Amino acid sequence: MYGHWLIPEQAAPSRIHGFELLPASFVIAHLKMGIALQRLGVPLNAMAGERASVYLTNALTGWVDSSDHPPLPFPEFVAERDAADAVKRDQSTLVVLGNPPYNGFAGVSGREEGGLVEPYKVGLAQIRRPECRLGR
Repeated sequence: MYGHWLIPEQAAPSRIHGFELLPASFVIAHLKMGIALQRLGVPLNAMAGERASVYLTNALTGWVDSSDHPPLPFPEFVAERDAADAVKRDQSTLVVLGNPPYNGFAGVSGREEGGLVEPYKVGLAQIRRPECRLGR
């Protein structure tokens, strides 16, 4: 009647996707998703190859077909990138949440990111970082 988006064991792998650039945050996201699904009574079955739909990737890239990929040292990294790109291109995305790009203070962005991060860079040169004073 309401569709699969209300059933956790169907909604989690098909409607909830995450993209994380940092490995530690990626691992924590997997852990939290696994715990949440277990509490809902629909734990992931690792033996059946189930996993949270959280990918180690840059959320700003991979949305269009491109063969301009840097070489990766392990086949698992290639598989992760390809899976993330497939989700970005083939699944509907309702909301993307996240922090401004980590390299915003450096003033550089990847070519594919283009002008996507420019709004975050406005005024960065005027931001003064607080000075640290020890012993005062």
